[in-house]
Amino acid sequence: SHICRTQQLLQLGAAVGAAIQQTRNVTKFNYRNGQRRTCKAVVKRFMRLNCGLWIRPRSGRAKKLWKKPDYILQGLRTHVICNRTQSKMLDKMVGDYWKRPKYYVDDPYEPYHVRNFFACKENLVVSGI
Repeated sequence: SHICRTQQLLQLGAAVGAAIQQTRNVTKFNYRNGQRRTCKAVVKRFMRLNCGLWIRPRSGRAKKLWKKPDYILQGLRTHVICNRTQSKMLDKMVGDYWKRPKYYVDDPYEPYHVRNFFACKENLVVSGI
């Protein structure tokens, strides 16, 4: 009877484990005060803009550049904007310090810190109102 109960529990555990969806976001907590700890890999690989968006460089931007044509290299110099789900996950993985606005001298990302940025606002025509 003990063996039958053990087998039933194992089958039940497997069924429950299959129903739970696996997540891979790493959130660490401080033992002393219970605050979230910053995941260093997120800070190293991503950048948070002041408007709350996260950007990252394109993958392969530094690999085997000698064999890639110029039009591919031009695309590799750009950044990718993370989607809403990724941004929410990255916000959970960093502390409050990294969510505050940062102001750097000669920041190349300065025009992108504002979400509704239009390079040519004076040429923008709004019609229908």
